[in-house]
Amino acid sequence: MTLEHLIPHRPPFRLIDTVLEQAPESVVAQAVVDSNNVFFDASLNAVPSWTAIEYMAQTAAVWVGLHDAEKPGGESADIDPSGEGGEQIRPAFLISARQLQVQQPSFALGATLRIHVDVNFIDGPIVAFHGTIMQCVDGVEQRVCEGEFSAFRPDSLEEYLQASDPQRIAQAGQLA
Repeated sequence: MTLEHLIPHRPPFRLIDTVLEQAPESVVAQAVVDSNNVFFDASLNAVPSWTAIEYMAQTAAVWVGLHDAEKPGGESADIDPSGEGGEQIRPAFLISARQLQVQQPSFALGATLRIHVDVNFIDGPIVAFHGTIMQCVDGVEQRVCEGEFSAFRPDSLEEYLQASDPQRIAQAGQLA
């Protein structure tokens, strides 16, 4: 399966380039920092390291997509990125990040990042992950970021988005 069939992100917002490894409770992806990255800062000639959480979240989204495909009927459900010819990719929303430790201020143009994500636990629509980003610096692979984060997948995306609509929330507050 291609990334387009696993995650809803599209360039220039899709930050990861390829899936290197997958296992039942983990996935490893790779990203090469380039100037087409939506977060690329020309004045730094780099991507700020605060984007590390997004690299890890997109890698976690790959795990979710692979997990969905392995469910009974997953691959046969004909997941279609556009939702026109089959089941649309169900997004997950990043809801928390904890203990995020970043060892450098930015990821330089041309840097190759290996993003490791492991599932810590699953509780209904919430999945907690541990992520690590490794980068080869002077011929040695070094940990440049590590942290814990969680994602939420609503059962019904439309109902969730409707319930989150600011106008609807404001109207409900006026009725109370």
